[in-house]
Amino acid sequence: MMAKIKAGLVSLRDLFATAWWIVLIAGIGFVVAYQFVEPAPPTKIVITTGSDSGAYYQFANRYAAILARNGITLEVMLNELVAHFGWAELGQRIAIRCFTSDPSVASSLKFLRKTPWARKRVEQMFLAERHSHPD
Repeated sequence: MMAKIKAGLVSLRDLFATAWWIVLIAGIGFVVAYQFVEPAPPTKIVITTGSDSGAYYQFANRYAAILARNGITLEVMLNELVAHFGWAELGQRIAIRCFTSDPSVASSLKFLRKTPWARKRVEQMFLAERHSHPD
């Protein structure tokens, strides 16, 4: 019985003595690959633009067409929310002054850029609306 255990330990020791460099090279390979492999790009991008007649909205539409060729959807967030709900409904759902007091896309964008909590609520509302009414 002891001979079998001793023989097993010797063979295991021989395995480690001869194969340690293979494990080391494989480990180095994984580390190097991890440094250079990038994650997959997103398949959906949400952008916030100005009014429908503005240049940023036109740029977003051009980008949407270009990105669609590669299977990436670009969603124009604030304009779609305003078109769907209107300013009054947006002001009721998310009580921020840029939606209730003299609302405009420009003032809303300026406020949302500077206020992370409000931007997050608008994004959540947009995503919930998209989820409940997919195209």
